[in-house]
Amino acid sequence: MSFSKNLFKDLWKKVVFDIIRLKGEDKMNSYHIFNELSEKISIRINQCGMIKHGADWIESKIHRDYDIWIIQTGKVTVAGTDGTFTANKGDVVFFVPSKIYTAYATDGDCSFIYIHFSFSIEENFNVLQSFCLSGIIPNRFVQKGVQMINEIFPCYQNKEICTSLNLKACLMLLISDILRASSKGQLVLFSQIPLQAVRSLTVIHKVLEFIHCNIQSDIKIADLAAIANMSEKYFISYFKKAVGVTPGQYIYQYKMNQARDYLLQRQLSIKEIANLLGYPDQYTFSKVFKRFYNVPPSKFI
Repeated sequence: MSFSKNLFKDLWKKVVFDIIRLKGEDKMNSYHIFNELSEKISIRINQCGMIKHGADWIESKIHRDYDIWIIQTGKVTVAGTDGTFTANKGDVVFFVPSKIYTAYATDGDCSFIYIHFSFSIEENFNVLQSFCLSGIIPNRFVQKGVQMINEIFPCYQNKEICTSLNLKACLMLLISDILRASSKGQLVLFSQIPLQAVRSLTVIHKVLEFIHCNIQSDIKIADLAAIANMSEKYFISYFKKAVGVTPGQYIYQYKMNQARDYLLQRQLSIKEIANLLGYPDQYTFSKVFKRFYNVPPSKFI
């Protein structure tokens, strides 16, 4: 039996995406950046509203920003590059920029809340496009976030005090649930990420894993570049484009996050924490910690 080139390519893509999906269940994976860089995440709601469509509704579009639909009534079918899928009441539909889709009502009228938004880590406004998010998320995986947005939306429409802030917080919760579902392969995808993005995730995964496992050492950028099989200059640019911060900034942020957690656990001395995080002495560590949190570690708790 002979295989065509297209069939082989499709099979290979499936294998690659299965690997990425399985890696999502590991703690040391690319999704970890949303934990370590949470303070650097910005989200902006560009447009939000409710729309109703009749049974004859159909549209084909390409969005310039991210778009989320929360189905309120009826059913919505979306056709993407990888098939045709239907979202039911309570489900979430996630669109990424620059991906064409066709959507239409299924079995009668439909309605949904839509939220157009931008999402960034520092200067990287495309970070979400490196993850498998373009698709339908069943309600059971995003139930809390959907419920909260449904509750706050009427108040937001009436422009009640602080409801824009409330909606932004609810959207952040919903996105975190979507990312969690994506890491476990629980999304129904209608547009896969390109192979180039898959390779980017694989490279970043290896680098992050090395950083996390060797945080007690003096990590050199040259060592990270070697893991990525890149020159040091190109690696710094590559890492910042993929993650949103430089490798040095990520290491610094990760050390400060670990230091905070160790201090809150109250099981280690400041000297022991400094040693675990690769600082030459507790005085150097205390100086760095104070610069980051505005208080010395001895007065943090």
